[in-house]
Amino acid sequence: MVATPGFSSLQRACPGFKHHYALLDCAIDNCIYPAIKGSGHWHQCLYRNTDEVLEKVAPHVVSLKAGGFCDWLFSEGWGQSWGIYIASDKNLVEILRHFRQVNKVRGPGLENWLFRYYDPRILRDFLPSSDGTQQYLLMGSIGPLWMESEDGQYAVKFDRGPAQLRIENRDWEGVVSAQRQYPQVAGEGDASSILRIRQDQVQLLAKTAYRAFVRMLVGDMQRCYPKRLAAYDNTVLYRRIDQALQTFRSMGVKKRQDGYYCVEMCVLMGWDFMESASYGVIRRDFLENIALGDLSQRVEAAFQYCKDNVFNTEAPKLL
Repeated sequence: MVATPGFSSLQRACPGFKHHYALLDCAIDNCIYPAIKGSGHWHQCLYRNTDEVLEKVAPHVVSLKAGGFCDWLFSEGWGQSWGIYIASDKNLVEILRHFRQVNKVRGPGLENWLFRYYDPRILRDFLPSSDGTQQYLLMGSIGPLWMESEDGQYAVKFDRGPAQLRIENRDWEGVVSAQRQYPQVAGEGDASSILRIRQDQVQLLAKTAYRAFVRMLVGDMQRCYPKRLAAYDNTVLYRRIDQALQTFRSMGVKKRQDGYYCVEMCVLMGWDFMESASYGVIRRDFLENIALGDLSQRVEAAFQYCKDNVFNTEAPKLL
């Protein structure tokens, strides 16, 4: 079982600050919003003028203190990409004002985008790629940011200095296991401009989203098929799923739902079932049968066939 930190871990990692906050994305899990509302902690929606429906799935800033809500937050939310943590001398009004300025960003072609920087999966990759202007606009002078590592095994602390971005990996006792520094290279725009995302960063974040999708599939498949996948640890299963997605991508599969169906077919039929003569019917009568409709319709039809014909039979070996 992965150890999880607590509020004291955050205090040790970011000492000397008056306040500690969490910036939580209520859209990730429907348990977050009611927990915030019932926490007794000061909190505020990051979006202005929202109705109740939107507020329930919007990001919220929550003031942290030791006790029941923090215990629950770290116990249930660590490793689940619920949000990021902030150590600061700024009050809540100042924190809200700062982060509301970066809710919307500009794309490489000056497109207007919402930016989910409070997702640790995004921020862990974005900050090391950012230039000085981007770092200033995103972090300002609010203080260090603290979040889970990709595997949840340790915490990552981002601290913006006068000339560089410092990144530390820390365990729950505050011991630093790795430290990196990134000079603040010049960026386009100035401190008063809107945050702009470069084309290389768009490509970087697309890879981030893909890795998150594969990790989600790992968890979902393990929950749905615990016996069939008992022989796999997370690393091996991640690699198998990644390879399966690449195989189906070469056939034109691009949509997330189609990828989900394809991976589940592999779990049901075997990782190399597409190359097996025994399952040629699936390729011939479904995936290559244009009479069934577009590729998404064919993938779904093939998935249903596999479910109907394999689900209640002995599973083929997947190794």
